[in-house]
Amino acid sequence: MIGSPGGRLLSTLSHLNSFLDFSRGTQRRMELTWTGILLLLCVLFILFSSFQMYKKKGQLPPGPTPWPLLGNLLHQDVLPLNASYKKLIGQYGPIFTIWIGSKPLVVLCGYKMIKEALIDRAEEFGGRNTLPTIERIFHNQNLATADERNWKERRQFMLSTLRNFGMGKKQMSERVQEEALCLVEEVGSIQGQPFEPKRKCTSAVSNVISTVVFGNRFDYRDQTFIENQKTMESLLNLCNNFTGMVCYSSYFAPPILKPNFY
Repeated sequence: MIGSPGGRLLSTLSHLNSFLDFSRGTQRRMELTWTGILLLLCVLFILFSSFQMYKKKGQLPPGPTPWPLLGNLLHQDVLPLNASYKKLIGQYGPIFTIWIGSKPLVVLCGYKMIKEALIDRAEEFGGRNTLPTIERIFHNQNLATADERNWKERRQFMLSTLRNFGMGKKQMSERVQEEALCLVEEVGSIQGQPFEPKRKCTSAVSNVISTVVFGNRFDYRDQTFIENQKTMESLLNLCNNFTGMVCYSSYFAPPILKPNFY
């Protein structure tokens, strides 16, 4: 039977079945191996990030204990800060540290403390905070959040350019006064009805800038003007709320890995 064609076929099928069983077992072992490697990398990543956080924590003012990677993001007794800062002052004093992801934020509270930092020691505290949303859009090329060297260069260029447009001269004062009259007329046209003054005042400021830069102003009811303002407001709101403050790649990743996320 072994030497017959049927026997050889059965033997071949048996060997093939054994090979397939071995292949499936090897595949399962490989899957388990890769799963183990990924879990090990995740654990090492968390440990390294925690080490970096607690290494910096020892050099900073006291504050709530952060979680690895997440910081204080999930601590309801810390965020939102405007609702919890009084309690945090009572626990840690007028200077404390909170963590947004793996990034520490040192908070100053109280008139005397803020005055000392921003006025008496303005040179040391004159830097600009980096907002991840703005950084991803402008790549540190804007005026508001640029670092000190770039900020000084652009501010100098901007001031010289604006002076050429009339800033600080009678011409600029006249434009402001003209727009103030337009604002008074716009408020008067509402005839005593309730309204949101912020949008009107923002429109007036925008019109002064538009007059200087583009040479013309917009009507307060111009749809293009309104849409442009809404776009700017949306961008500012995004930067100021939780979503805009947390760019996960830049806050959660340890410093050594951050360049790979951009």
